Order: sequence, then structure tokens, then C-alpha cells
Amino acid sequence: MPSNFFPNASPRIWRKVASGEGTETHISPAWWTVDRVFFHVNVKEAHWMLGELRLDTMKIHIYDSFLEGHFYDRLVQQGHIQTFKKQVVALLDSINYWQNRGIPRIDVDLEFIMETWVPQQSGPLGDCAVWSCLLLEYAISGVRVPVQGDEDYTPTDYAARRFRERMGRIYWASRSSYY
Repeated sequence: MPSNFFPNASPRIWRKVASGEGTETHISPAWWTVDRVFFHVNVKEAHWMLGELRLDTMKIHIYDSFLEGHFYDRLVQQGHIQTFKKQVVALLDSINYWQNRGIPRIDVDLEFIMETWVPQQSGPLGDCAVWSCLLLEYAISGVRVPVQGDEDYTPTDYAARRFRERMGRIYWASRSSYY
């Protein structure tokens, strides 16, 4: 099944996106037609991580390129993880997820899994947002992320710089003729 994205928006927008209605700027498949929903996690003014909701297992995987910053722990301590769990379950109920998927409604206690294999950023630029996008690209394309020790591993600062350059070329090539 294709993937979907969990937008950083109001619950009304979440429902529209999750039900496949979309918005003016976001068109996506309904969540009952996908197995994975990706979203970016922002620790206010400090850090970005990638999250993946796996609907088939009701588990949320967190991919953090800077584990030593303990940003996920901060979200847990501040109660954001518990709040998010409740919001996801309420969203699934509001779009009649189980009925539309054709499966019985289950009690859900989303489990969060911190993925510790994620390459850790090493550059001086604060590459967390870049790595969040890079990991998303790997996940969507189905390509395995090279990790230290692999033959095709690239130091993380170099990989982030290459990703920035490639995205810059893509954005420049697709710019509006207005500019």
C-alpha cells in the first residue's frame, strides 16, 4: 500500500487528509488504504525527527539523527507523547478507520519505538531537519539507509551536504517562470 503523511495542522485538517478528502495544498490517499503514515516531529525551536505510524501494527517508530540530544525523552516528560497517542486514536475513530478498512475496532495503546540504528548527524550545521527529510526519502523509496560499517556508507555531514545540494538543484529546476 502507498504511504500517507500526517500534516502539522489542526484536527479538522487532519481528518480531511486522513479520510482522503485532502485540502487545497494536500491531496493524499485515505488512511484505511495505507499501512504507513509519515510525519515530522518538531521539538520546539530545538530539533526535528521523523515519525512513522504503522497502521498494521499500531506502532509508531521514531527516527532521530541526534540521539544524544535526548529530545524524545523531553517529549515524553512533557506529556506530548501521551497527548499524541490520544489524538491519533481519536482521529482514527473520527474517520471510521476500522469500518472503512473492513476490520473490527480494537483497543489501541500505540507503542512508540525509538529506532537506534539511525545514522547520527556529525556536521556543524544542525542537520536534524535535513536528516528528517533524507530518512523520509529513504523510507518512501524503500531504499535501505546506509549505516556506519556498510560498504556504501557516507559520513553523515557529507550525506547531508549532498542531499541539500540535490534538493537545491531539484527546486531550482522546478522554479516558476515568474522568477
